[in-house]
Formats: sequence, C-alpha cells, structure tokens
Amino acid sequence: MKTLKKTDRKALVVVAAILAVLVLGSLTACAMQKAGAIEEGKPAPVEEVTGSSNDEGTADWGPGDEAEALVEDEAVEASEDASTHGESQAAAEAAGVPTPVAHGGNAANSTPAIQSAPSGEHKHSWVPVKGPREVIDVGAYTETQYRTEERVMCSACGEDITNGDKQGRSILQHGKAHTLAGEGGGTYSYPKKVPCGTISHPTQTHIEYEITGYKCPCGATK
Repeated sequence: MKTLKKTDRKALVVVAAILAVLVLGSLTACAMQKAGAIEEGKPAPVEEVTGSSNDEGTADWGPGDEAEALVEDEAVEASEDASTHGESQAAAEAAGVPTPVAHGGNAANSTPAIQSAPSGEHKHSWVPVKGPREVIDVGAYTETQYRTEERVMCSACGEDITNGDKQGRSILQHGKAHTLAGEGGGTYSYPKKVPCGTISHPTQTHIEYEITGYKCPCGATK
C-alpha cells in the first residue's frame, strides 16, 4: 500500500467529519419529529425495521433500533392517555360537571357551567295557624224587675193615697178633708208598674277563630 500523503489524510478527515454531521443532523431531526408527535398526542410513524434476518427468522436490530422502539412505545402510551382523557372529559360533560380550562388555552371560548340550586334545599310550606278569640255579644248588666199595682189617686190634689196620704190619713179621711174645705172630693185609680227587685245578667260572649300566624311542617314559624 502506498502511504497516504498528509493532504490526503486531511481530506479524508474532513469528509468523515461532514458525514458525521449529516448523520447526527438526520438523527436529531427524526428525534424532534417523534417528540413533537408525542406532545400533540399523535402516534409517531412506525418505521420499517431494517436489518438482516438470522437463521431463527428474527430480525437483527441495529444500534439505534432500541431507542426508536422506546420512542414508539412512548408515542403509543401518549395516544392511549389522550384517548382516555377524551372519554373522561365526554363523560364529565354528560354528567354536567364543568370542564376545567387548560393553561394556555383560550379562556374566552370556554362556556361557564350553570350551577343549579341544590336539590335538597328545604322550601317552607306555610300553613295558617288559627287561635280562639272571645267576642262579647252583650256586656254584663243589672235588670230591674217591676210588678203592676192598682194605685188610688186623689181627684182634688192628685196625690197617691193608695196607702194613705202624706199626713197619714186614709183614703176616706183625705177625701173628707177636701170636702170640708170646699175643694171637692173623689178618687180614681190606674195600673202602675213599681220596682220589685233586680236581676244580674252576666256577659254574653262567643268564640271566633282567627289567623294568628303561620307554621311550616319543619317547625319554623312566622
């Protein structure tokens, strides 16, 4: 073999360096593409496994095949997580649970959840409560009792002489005195009511029922 010149060796080194840079750049671009697919929840494209088959029918893996397989497994897991999250979110929306807005999302496009009143909240059912009240019909009073008597009256002076006059004279003596005095005489009679006692009457009342308040079956009042 001929000994390579110094300039030839330098040229080979430069070519090898360029090839190494190109290979690293290709690998870096592929890794970035797969990482971006994982972040977006999309499964990374599966590349064909290249390599020679051995006698047992299995493919021989190259140096970077294990890394690519790990990236593909992570992409599949990310896709399954995204699918599970979507199903959970759909179930939560069907149940009426508000969906939280992720950081960095458009909060203006999100619709706030309508919060309904708790179904177990008690509502009062007010029932009128009536109480007795005494109403006075007639107040207490005292009634004077009367009886009817026949009274004898003097025709000359009009004095009641039924039981004698004021001087203690009888009916005949009273009439005789008027006759002797030239005043005439005579009597007349008429029925007259005279008090004979009293009766005390109690107060007459009756009961009325009126609304005095309201009460709920739970015990609350107003």
